[in-house]
Amino acid sequence: MYVQREFIPRNEPQFSTGVPAFIGKPARARELAPVRIALWSQYRSRFADDKFGGELDLLSYAVRGFFENGGQACYVVPVRDSTLAKYREALERIEGSEQIDLVSVPEYPVDSGGHPDSAAFSDLQGELVTYCRRLGDRFALLDPLPGQSPDDVSKTWDSLEGGYAALYYPWLRVPGVSGRLVNVPPSPYAAGIISRVDRRSGPGEAPANEDVEGVADVVLPNGGTELDLRAQAQLSKLGVNFIQPLRGRGLRLWGARTLSGDRVWRYINVRRVVISVLRWIRENMRDVPFEPNGPRLWARIDREVTSHLMSLYRSGTLEGRWPEEAFYVHTSGADERTAETCVGVAPAVPFEFIVVRLIHGESGVVLSTPEAT
Repeated sequence: MYVQREFIPRNEPQFSTGVPAFIGKPARARELAPVRIALWSQYRSRFADDKFGGELDLLSYAVRGFFENGGQACYVVPVRDSTLAKYREALERIEGSEQIDLVSVPEYPVDSGGHPDSAAFSDLQGELVTYCRRLGDRFALLDPLPGQSPDDVSKTWDSLEGGYAALYYPWLRVPGVSGRLVNVPPSPYAAGIISRVDRRSGPGEAPANEDVEGVADVVLPNGGTELDLRAQAQLSKLGVNFIQPLRGRGLRLWGARTLSGDRVWRYINVRRVVISVLRWIRENMRDVPFEPNGPRLWARIDREVTSHLMSLYRSGTLEGRWPEEAFYVHTSGADERTAETCVGVAPAVPFEFIVVRLIHGESGVVLSTPEAT
């Protein structure tokens, strides 16, 4: 007689990344509950109103741009009116959602005359950042108002501390359903690129230097076709990610920075790696509060979290010459009442530019050792 024990791996709850919630006023909405959309045609049949050649609204173009750039699924959160109060209500409706990790409002509050309400717009952007920071499990994608210059953007966003947000500039010109070009905000296109990059290699890769699909041109206040070097430097210093045509390479998303002034949280992928780790722990440790709090439980937490972080390290998401430099999982405490587990990770930081110095001397031209910036 013998005893055979089979250890079956525990099924881990799966969750997706790069799933945005688009908040806005659609042409048609039977109810205000968030709706999961997996295809542009699905959105069009449910929310759009272009059967007779009419033009689409900003929310419709946002969803279309998301799917054109590789988006897999999104949530549409309808509002009745484009006001700050209605946007706030929409944020409350998705607060408990565990599938969403990106938030975008591809519209702007309007006043009684239908014009952009700049004061309400600034309040909305600040509340989006605060909302994502408070929840800790999602990231905000922001847009400027239409027609804003780089100087206007700098004045508007310089005081915003956005470690949970990224701003994209400028607005884009895309083909409309009626045949003419229309102006649309850039963040939904960035959301599609984020989803595309996540599917390819996970949130550890910076969503930048990627093709922007479905766009005819950018919309600049001076009528130009690309940002000049001064404007690029100005926006990069602020942490704004811009879209512009590059010779021979088409339209590219250039930059992967948050609006944070803290160097630790400068890059989008660093923040999103931490968000994804927190989401994984939350999903896979739901039963921990009901387990006996002792060494056996601590060992299980250590084992499962370490296994997940090791997979991130092997994929290149975490940086280090060996695992001990990339992450740690440490349980401390003298007894069951004081024990706590601390997790630390070192997300890989992207190189934005390589600086090469050309030194002209009597012996000719010498290249200095490159350094990353």
